[in-house]
Amino acid sequence: MGRPTTQINLQLREVFRRNEWYDPDDYGLRLAGRIDQQLENGMPLTNAVETAIDGVETEFFRVNRGARARLGVELQARLRELRLKESSTLDVLLGFKKFAERQLVNDLKSGVEAPGRGLLQAYLERGGRTYREVEAGGGRADIFLLAGTGREIVETKVWRGQAYHDDGLEELSRYLAAEGRQVGYVVVFEFYKIDPVTPDTETREVAGRVIEVVYVHVPLTPPSKVGAARRKRH
Repeated sequence: MGRPTTQINLQLREVFRRNEWYDPDDYGLRLAGRIDQQLENGMPLTNAVETAIDGVETEFFRVNRGARARLGVELQARLRELRLKESSTLDVLLGFKKFAERQLVNDLKSGVEAPGRGLLQAYLERGGRTYREVEAGGGRADIFLLAGTGREIVETKVWRGQAYHDDGLEELSRYLAAEGRQVGYVVVFEFYKIDPVTPDTETREVAGRVIEVVYVHVPLTPPSKVGAARRKRH
């Protein structure tokens, strides 16, 4: 079953009916649309419902006493019964890859990790709370994400060759072991002149931990000059 706005709205209407709540300004329909949008953006269900309730202006709570305390809890329960698909952390990172490659190329600086890390953290904030440079396993993990999946560790790196990359994965495996996590994530920014050398994604197992790697490909050569650069290389 999908998660169109109409399905969410039907569940809202049932919650309103059961509680005899009056909807003076079509709050239910607007709230359903907002929740659907948040889910599509990768936000976990609990966060999506709470954020949408706080973010849609309405007269609903003024005319329905006690509704603010109960609406979120009752609606989440009904939506979980629909088995709405929530995005995993990997899904969210893949969304960031598409977003960054399409819209953020000019905001990323060649060979510098910090701008990419900051943009990623801002993107992840839509789905949960994040903390940067948190101590873990004797070092500092780049980003801790607190979302519906729990406490996730996300590292950011710039591609500087396979040996450097492998060292980064070993570092992350130590952080994961210290935090008792089985799965971790790395976002790698590859700045390339003609063609990227890395894949879109890969899954690695390091010291018994699973690491999902997402590569963001950032071209340094304008599209109009790629053909000439490729001919020159050959």
